[in-house]
Amino acid sequence: MARRDPRSKGKNKWIGDSKIKGFKRRQKSGFPNEAAAQQWEQERRLRLLNPEQALILSKISKAGLEYLKDTRRRKMSKNTISSKANILTQFIWFVGPDLLLKEIRPFHIRHFLNNKYDTLANDQMEWQKEQSRLEQDPGATPKKEYKKIPVDPGKCCNRYKRELRTFFNYYKHDQVIQINPADAVNDFDEIEFEKYVPPGEDIEAIKKVSTQDELDLIRTLIHTGARAGEIRNMQYTDFNETVNKLTLWTTKRQGSKKVSHIMEVGKELKKIFIRRIKNNKKNYPWIFPSSVGEQMPKDSLDNLMPRLCKRVIKKLKKQGVKDIKFKEFTMHSIRHYMAVQIFLREGLAKTQVFLRHKRATTTDIYIKSILNIESISAPITDDIEKSMNSSSIQSQIVPLFKGKNM
Repeated sequence: MARRDPRSKGKNKWIGDSKIKGFKRRQKSGFPNEAAAQQWEQERRLRLLNPEQALILSKISKAGLEYLKDTRRRKMSKNTISSKANILTQFIWFVGPDLLLKEIRPFHIRHFLNNKYDTLANDQMEWQKEQSRLEQDPGATPKKEYKKIPVDPGKCCNRYKRELRTFFNYYKHDQVIQINPADAVNDFDEIEFEKYVPPGEDIEAIKKVSTQDELDLIRTLIHTGARAGEIRNMQYTDFNETVNKLTLWTTKRQGSKKVSHIMEVGKELKKIFIRRIKNNKKNYPWIFPSSVGEQMPKDSLDNLMPRLCKRVIKKLKKQGVKDIKFKEFTMHSIRHYMAVQIFLREGLAKTQVFLRHKRATTTDIYIKSILNIESISAPITDDIEKSMNSSSIQSQIVPLFKGKNM
């Protein structure tokens, strides 16, 4: 029963007193009037005795908090949780934290995404103006806020929509809501992304300006085709020197499960690992640790390639090179380069093994996105005809069925 707070000293404050059989008694003070205290008592009763109904009547802000708590229980990565929290927070403050979960409609999501798109499109336009100004006046000082290339508005908004759709599906599966409001919102057009494959001499230029630790990391990328997350997760216990095997760990987005893949270690990569093991005086568990021996932060790894590329450009300028053809590239571009080289030399099957794709169709789509297959078909057929008398290829074919003509 709600009652006046005797300690409020004339401020007329109320106390809510919630007594429910089977649950611990709870009191809460500071309510401005009796009605507010009684409402709190009713909400607590509903939440404890009928939790599903409480969710249906809950505010979008509370539903978002419960959803994020569940992502932690499912042990999603910190970056995934942080991204989800950022998008949900923006949406909740846009529509208003007091709006009920069941009251969200497609127009709320559409209006939010349109507003986000307009903001990003304006940033892109301002960045383009700044680039035009710098082209007209090469000696001008670039503004700090326009140094970073803006994201594609369409791609960003589609990612926001996917996260919101996942959030509402979470409550739809629990039958808290009947319809996912994000399903009725159309996707935005995206700028077609072209994967950049750097020439081999540019990768060599990066290696020449690297420190020993940076060089080891770059060469590990070359020999493993590892993704950034796999490099960060790489530990000495993953390397088996006796059998020359390395276990790579990656986190799948669906379910946030860590999946392992065992690959063979070549002679050069083995030399790198053995040398690093000998130099690991402080027994750090990570092959590529941070400066304090912990797992390398994502930002540190993301900043590695831009830093090395700037060193190369600075070196070329010092050498007096006027027409600099060197183009900045990312860690993933090295994976693209190696995939192309292996595909041209060994074919699709071995490329699939190197990229650690479960399906050959994924590798096929990947290769077609970075390589013009049609332009190389003619010379390949010439080489095949010339090598028809060779038994080397036939010896690599594994017979699937023996004793039967299938």
